[in-house]
Amino acid sequence: MIVNTKRQLISLCDLLHHAGSFGLDTEFVRERTYFIRLGIVQVASAEIEAIVDPKAIDSLAPFDELLAEPSVEKVVHAGEQDFAI
Repeated sequence: MIVNTKRQLISLCDLLHHAGSFGLDTEFVRERTYFIRLGIVQVASAEIEAIVDPKAIDSLAPFDELLAEPSVEKVVHAGEQDFAI
């Protein structure tokens, strides 16, 4: 699933919330920038695989809320860079 609208993002976050846990990996653009720019978000659970295009969506607030939800387990790949942003 490729997520490039806010509606799709809200739907994805709802699915991941109900899954109870998910894996997360991000990719960043660092060349020719003063600040780290989020390039892509990859998520997966037992039933879901998705790529989120943060440049196409005006706000990642639904995903931010999911990340802050303590009842949902998150497994982060190489999280040092992910937490920097």
